[in-house]
Amino acid sequence: MINSIEKPIELPIEQKHTGKGNPNAVLTFGIELNNRQKDLLEKLSEFGSKVIVDKKSVNMADLSTLTTHTGDEFALFTKGKNRHIIRGNSSM
Repeated sequence: MINSIEKPIELPIEQKHTGKGNPNAVLTFGIELNNRQKDLLEKLSEFGSKVIVDKKSVNMADLSTLTTHTGDEFALFTKGKNRHIIRGNSSM
């Protein structure tokens, strides 16, 4: 048969791009944080929490997602190969 499909076609969105960790997906669809973001949020569990991480281990999209997830602001300062992140609250 010409039109027979033995195996269902899986769309790329179903395979790889789940939206996990994406700020818009977190806000719109309630998608969960990715593992890196969960780890960072655990380290920044309350107002005033601070952490210094490697520059390559966190980016602004991560902080945007955390803000979307928690409603709190996060400050990011970069010096050399490190990033200093501070958790604020919903009004700071």
